[in-house]
Amino acid sequence: MVGVLLLLLLLMPVPATATAQLCGNGGNYTANSTYQSNLAVLVAALPSNVSSSQQLFATATAGHSPDAVYALALCRDFANAAWCADCVNASFQHAQQTCPYHRSAIVYYEYDSAQQPGCVLGYSGDDAFLSPATSLTENGTLFQSWNEQNISSDARIVAAHVHELLTVTAQDAAADMTRRLSSVVMDSVPMLYSLAQCTPDLSADDCLACLQRLIAMFNATTSVRLGGRIFVLRCNIRFETFMFFDQPMRRISPSSISPAPPTGKTAARAPAPPAAHPARPPPDHPAPGRTRPLAAARPSARAACSDRLPRTPAPPLAASRAPAGRRCPCSLPPPMPPLLAARSSADPSDATPARCPLKR
Repeated sequence: MVGVLLLLLLLMPVPATATAQLCGNGGNYTANSTYQSNLAVLVAALPSNVSSSQQLFATATAGHSPDAVYALALCRDFANAAWCADCVNASFQHAQQTCPYHRSAIVYYEYDSAQQPGCVLGYSGDDAFLSPATSLTENGTLFQSWNEQNISSDARIVAAHVHELLTVTAQDAAADMTRRLSSVVMDSVPMLYSLAQCTPDLSADDCLACLQRLIAMFNATTSVRLGGRIFVLRCNIRFETFMFFDQPMRRISPSSISPAPPTGKTAARAPAPPAAHPARPPPDHPAPGRTRPLAAARPSARAACSDRLPRTPAPPLAASRAPAGRRCPCSLPPPMPPLLAARSSADPSDATPARCPLKR
């Protein structure tokens, strides 16, 4: 009976396109063995178990060690029950076609139509296969796929947008307490679409850690591709420049990121700003509280006074001083150099410049 069931599965047409299949290294089983019988039990039971689950997720075990088989299946949450059952059935068929008699296999299945979501299926004879902690760090179920073409925009900006989109999508998926699923569209140029999913039995922290590990695998080259996806058994993330799911669960706008400035000899140079000079009071208006020494007066003013007045010796400066803030009128002779050194005998330490006497 088991052999007839396996033969019927092999003869069924494949309604979808498998994204990837990974044949495990846990060894092989033989035809008509106990392991094959236990696997056949899961082939018959797991599709209906998953499709009838509210979360479209199920795990199952058949048999006892050393011939026990452990299996896990997860459908996109927005798939309906019939699509989910069909996808898991097709995944079992594909695994047995491409990994015949392997004790373990992983299939990531995607339909050609975006309206019919895909699924994940895995089975193994290892009793740690269903442990969430084990699957968070292992790479035995890792699969990556990238579009060969690049997005024709500024690479730095595109990479930043993709990273921002994937980060938001991962955070939303981890925050979904029921489904651990998120789909996001970014209003960038071009439009970017992403989907992230964890198995619902993971905690929020474990889901986020699983997805962040996948995001860290995106580099400067793969982030600017027209699309890409990374899968492990417990979580997966994908982005495209077209909508590959039914409806986005969230819409975001990219952060403001300016393009890189031009470099090289042809780069335009901005003019240097003018040198700053300290503010100075007008020449004829000294700052408040200060008097202008007569020796610092403009030569043109002194020359004008000397042309109209007789050249008579100036009286001693120490005899009197001009009150602060007053300038000498033109009726007085211009100061002579010797007067600059004159000081009152009463106060030899006074360093105030000499002033000319006022006209009485």
